[in-house]
Amino acid sequence: MAILAIILAAIMGGLFIIIRSLNMMLGNSIGIYGSNLMNHLTGTIGSSIIYLMVIVTGVQKFQSYENIPLYALMGGIIGSTFVILSNYSFSKTSVVTSTILLLCGQFISSLIIDILILDIEIKPTAITGAILIIIGAILYSYKSKDTLYE
Repeated sequence: MAILAIILAAIMGGLFIIIRSLNMMLGNSIGIYGSNLMNHLTGTIGSSIIYLMVIVTGVQKFQSYENIPLYALMGGIIGSTFVILSNYSFSKTSVVTSTILLLCGQFISSLIIDILILDIEIKPTAITGAILIIIGAILYSYKSKDTLYE
């Protein structure tokens, strides 16, 4: 099962870049706010179809949504903000630069959540690895003056 999770994570990484690039192109065509709306409208339609198929096939039973804590709904707001900011970022830098900087933010956030919220002990090698990746991202960003579009 661990191999499947690793393969799926790698596939998701590739799909993530494709999605970000498509959203950037859509943002260049209709603006970042319009592309955000279209992204979430098509995502809602697609998610609704998948959800209905799962309910109809009996894979999952319909669940009541009345007991969802309000903070759990913040993912939608954060996701919408993420699409807007990434459309802007990807349109101003190369895809590689944006991806590296995005990964740096993910590493830092993950370490903070693991340490402060989940109270998981992080090994020094993991922190060292994260620092090295961040240093690599900074070096890559400064390596070439044409990584930022004017």
